[in-house]
Amino acid sequence: MNDQGVSGSSVEGRSGFQRLLAEISADRVGLILGLEMSRLARFCKDWHALQELCGIYRTLLADADGLYDPSHYNDRLLLGLK
Repeated sequence: MNDQGVSGSSVEGRSGFQRLLAEISADRVGLILGLEMSRLARFCKDWHALQELCGIYRTLLADADGLYDPSHYNDRLLLGLK
């Protein structure tokens, strides 16, 4: 991603995150891999928007602990707790 080193105070100026959301919305992303998902979407609002889009477009999220499908209630619950 091209957001590295950019402050997470807002989505503004984070073109990589905005592009990721656009690619998910275009149904071109099947899986997002990450070590710390909280670093990907720095605010709860952004995190929930990412989860919502992933759930709608059936994009899976994966980290070191497992694979999650945000369209399933239990996986959304786990992602919310993390």
